[in-house]
Amino acid sequence: HPLYLVLSSGVSSTCLGRWDLEVFLVWAFQQDEESFRRAVWEKNLQMIQDHNSQADLGKYAYWLGMNHFGDLVSLDQVTFKSSKNPQIPTEVDWRAKGAVTEVKDQGDCGSCWSFSATGALEGMHFKKTGKLVSLSEQNLIDCSEGQGNHGCNGGLMSQAFEYVQNAGGINSEEKYPYDGQVIHYPPHHHPGCSSLHFF
Repeated sequence: HPLYLVLSSGVSSTCLGRWDLEVFLVWAFQQDEESFRRAVWEKNLQMIQDHNSQADLGKYAYWLGMNHFGDLVSLDQVTFKSSKNPQIPTEVDWRAKGAVTEVKDQGDCGSCWSFSATGALEGMHFKKTGKLVSLSEQNLIDCSEGQGNHGCNGGLMSQAFEYVQNAGGINSEEKYPYDGQVIHYPPHHHPGCSSLHFF
């Protein structure tokens, strides 16, 4: 589908470059949808710029920035269509089904992001294979800095998932136990970040 972009004199060329990149990497709208989304994006950009100008003057204590939701309006939402007669239980206790590992303790390390990532992966692996494997938070803490995580100083599940995908897997807790501190091993010196023992 061809994309048609209309330049607006009120938007800087730097911002247009960001818009063009987003369009080509993420969206493939028809001309009318593209035009509508562009107008929404420009309106949101103007709102961000107005807010940030006032924040610069001290009216607000925070600044806003554009993200990948910039062309959405508050009414945009994803609708899930279920079957006409869904057989949905009133409750599910995944612990009773054996799908949840034992409670883990992150200690003084700000690594909650790694525990939430491994918990999600453990549950997905159980649903797919019927096998419960405790996965290594330490593997993520030590090795996912390249994806933007910061060990014991925070991180994101999405970046942990990106690491696991790029690495081709993640170690089990048994093979790479939790230490509660960051140990940045050079990949060529430590098997934890290079020769992974995947579950």
